[in-house]
Amino acid sequence: MGTFGYAFLSPAQPTYYTLNFNFDTDLGILSKSTPIVTKPRRPPISSASSIMGTRSFGTTVLSDPGPPVLATIKYYEEMAEAFGGLERAQNFSRFYPVPNMGHCSGGAATDKFDLLTPLVNWVENGNPPGPVNATGVNFTPAVYQVSFVQGPNARSRPLCPYPQQPRFTGSISNVGGVLVATNQADLADPTKYQCVSTDDRDRDHRDRE
Repeated sequence: MGTFGYAFLSPAQPTYYTLNFNFDTDLGILSKSTPIVTKPRRPPISSASSIMGTRSFGTTVLSDPGPPVLATIKYYEEMAEAFGGLERAQNFSRFYPVPNMGHCSGGAATDKFDLLTPLVNWVENGNPPGPVNATGVNFTPAVYQVSFVQGPNARSRPLCPYPQQPRFTGSISNVGGVLVATNQADLADPTKYQCVSTDDRDRDHRDRE
């Protein structure tokens, strides 16, 4: 709300009180150059020739109270559609959602990671990136705002290129109808995770149940 008067109004009105906005009468003061206002239906990239020889990385954080993750995912999917599908789009792009991460950092999340090194390795050596290791130190009951969280406070696991998602592959036990890691330390071991498609993840979850 603090950015509304700066970013979304034309001309900018820094002292504008956001809750006074009237959708029946005030649409004309919205900035037409702000994508979040105009909602472009297609990405600005229009042809493969415009990105020949380039590589692009993107991230989105799944617990950001600001930019909506579904809008970012929709943008990426529409971009991929414009280039013939996700498989073709991934010849030049990767998109890494970060589970639980807040705006830029924080949350019970693996919010520390290096995307620059795999990008450079892709551009300079032709090695397409896969999972990217990430770490976090906020896996605590206070951050989760619950009292029953167990396991290591610091954890490491892969970030997966969309549409893949990380799946825990360690041993799981059924405790009172709840599936939990048999060995809590495995939750901090990146080798106990695997990037899988949504269909594979759901199928595996059903098998474990």
